[in-house]
Amino acid sequence: MFLLFALVFLEFIVFFHEFGHFLMAKLVHVPVDEFSLGFGPACLNIKSSVTKYSLRVFPIGGYLTFKDDDNFLNIRIFKRVLIVLAGPFFNLLLAFIMIAFSLGLQGKYNSTQVDGVTLQGSKIKVGDEIKYVNSNYILDANDLLYEISNSPINKPLNLTVNRNNKDLKLLDVGEIIETNSGPKKVLGISLKVKNFSLLDYFSQVLKSFLSMFKLVSKSILGLFMGNLTIKDFSGPIGFSRAVSKAGRKGIYSLIFLFAFLSMNVGLFNMIPFLALDGGQFLFLIFEFIFKKPIKKNVQMAANAAGVVVLVGLFILITFKDIVSLALNG
Repeated sequence: MFLLFALVFLEFIVFFHEFGHFLMAKLVHVPVDEFSLGFGPACLNIKSSVTKYSLRVFPIGGYLTFKDDDNFLNIRIFKRVLIVLAGPFFNLLLAFIMIAFSLGLQGKYNSTQVDGVTLQGSKIKVGDEIKYVNSNYILDANDLLYEISNSPINKPLNLTVNRNNKDLKLLDVGEIIETNSGPKKVLGISLKVKNFSLLDYFSQVLKSFLSMFKLVSKSILGLFMGNLTIKDFSGPIGFSRAVSKAGRKGIYSLIFLFAFLSMNVGLFNMIPFLALDGGQFLFLIFEFIFKKPIKKNVQMAANAAGVVVLVGLFILITFKDIVSLALNG
């Protein structure tokens, strides 16, 4: 049940991504030959006077094709840049809308103001507004949790707080506890839940969006820095388990999970890798600098190689999810 629901919503996020490309192509008057959701043989085709709309057997991913690839390469470069960037932008837009919707439904939010302190002798006081963790500006409660959990265990955890309208530096706060996953730093605090005013609402939506953007960006950067391995990634099966857990926590958690996924799809697509939008953008930068496009057959070969790598990665991640499900239930 949750796997089916996850697949449907994954495909909706892909649809929104492809619709961004499609809409921008229409706006800059570039004819689209086919708008396809999924891969493999088509199970449904609808033909308009200009574009064929296809639904394909395997509901993972989607793509656009253009009337004539050679003519497409002759279209002014700024139009092609807009088309390439519109897909990831629409994913970020969808994430923003979902965050706004979730926070609006709740009518309240976890602030960064301390509401309670459990550690004896703590330098943190009730009423402190946490502004920085180790010189990193804190956007919201999720950002605070992220910065604390990613603070090096072997280094002091320092805070800057606002207390009685004055900024104070608190050095070497919190304590280290042992968990099943290893040692972890904790502050021993609870945060104040605040109701929204209209101004608070718009401010918090923006902060939550930027906080999520920061988290996803750092995660993608961690992929290139070698901080992440295959076990840190999930495919549809792993995502369906996350959907199940989020669903048990409530509709707000579920909406935030989908916002997080849409953000991931948008930013992941901007990685300068073959077959992704970032790879196409890289081709366009090359064309802009050297005043000529990369040869069509080279682009096709590069994109095909990229697809093979991505499909292989998808299979590997799915296999990992299946093994994890079999071992852990």
